[in-house]
Amino acid sequence: MQLPITFSPRAYPVYRAQDLPQAAQLLAEAAEREGYRVVAVHPLFQYAGEDYSGPKVVTLELDAPKLDRAFLSAKPEMGLWLPLRVTLFEKEGTLWVVMLDVAVFRKLLGELPAEGSRLLDWMEVTQEILLKALTG
Repeated sequence: MQLPITFSPRAYPVYRAQDLPQAAQLLAEAAEREGYRVVAVHPLFQYAGEDYSGPKVVTLELDAPKLDRAFLSAKPEMGLWLPLRVTLFEKEGTLWVVMLDVAVFRKLLGELPAEGSRLLDWMEVTQEILLKALTG
């Protein structure tokens, strides 16, 4: 099975945090207020090995059971994209937040019942809220 996927992340500078741990905390708090659960935090830069000296990168996995039910019912292969992932990284003294555009999910899921479409709208609104929590 082949999925026609166009990777289109959205990256924004983080203005409301002084460092990566504070940005991750702000993101987690905002996500939980909006109905997501933070199910994992991955300090990816630590997995790269002791000799890694590149940018610090942290990925948070956000789960929303109502999205899971709608997405997996429509297309089980969507499990590849769940839970939702948001990446924070520090590069050249600037913090960044990156997430997939909701348009990617709309394209992957195709035609959905009204409830599924409404959940994608909710996802789009909550992504904007999460971004504002970090970017101001």
